[in-house]
Amino acid sequence: RGHLGARPPPTGAFARAPGAGGAAGRDPPGDGHGQRAVGAAGSASPVDLGGTSERLSKRRFSARSERTLGRLEDYDRQLEGLSGAVGAIAAALGAREIPPGRARDDLAQLEAQLDHLQFNCVDAVESLDLRSGKDQVRALRKSLVRRAEQLHAQMEELFAAARAAAEES
Repeated sequence: RGHLGARPPPTGAFARAPGAGGAAGRDPPGDGHGQRAVGAAGSASPVDLGGTSERLSKRRFSARSERTLGRLEDYDRQLEGLSGAVGAIAAALGAREIPPGRARDDLAQLEAQLDHLQFNCVDAVESLDLRSGKDQVRALRKSLVRRAEQLHAQMEELFAAARAAAEES
């Protein structure tokens, strides 16, 4: 077990609201495990990995569930970054600020990164050996996979738009 004080506080979908425990939203002294809170009925409230969902309660996740949820949170941040980059390419292509060939090349690189994230990272997260966070991990994985698929669909539309723009030139 590492020293709890060396770890930064959780952010994004896993951050607690102010007053949810301890001073300034940190874990109360003596919990010793750095575990995340879950919903009052023992499960997380509906998961929204867009960074707005927060879980509040007195029950805690196990260290293994904590690590797994932390990995998923990291994957969420990576997915958000890819989504932002795709949006920037879409805007630049729509405004004709970049040539269609460059948009296509940039999208291909982002698509490779998205494939790696989805198939080598998110799909590799297992929940079979988890107890306290099993349902939350499954819900987060499902949400990430759904969002990755939506981003793939958006990218396919942009590939088609880049092809059409290239034919116009």
